[in-house]
Amino acid sequence: MFPKNDTKTCNNGGVAVSIDNVQVSYSAIPEPSAFGLLAGLGALALVASRRRRK
Repeated sequence: MFPKNDTKTCNNGGVAVSIDNVQVSYSAIPEPSAFGLLAGLGALALVASRRRRK
């Protein structure tokens, strides 16, 4: 008669919520600093590969 509320933690750090047979899940969104870190590592890899060619 009443909806079933279950909150479960997913393996990827997100949360899945189930109400009866409807399930909604989401994952954590990376912070902008993580994108900056990846861009910096990519730039370092690019510089290193260009130095090896010369």
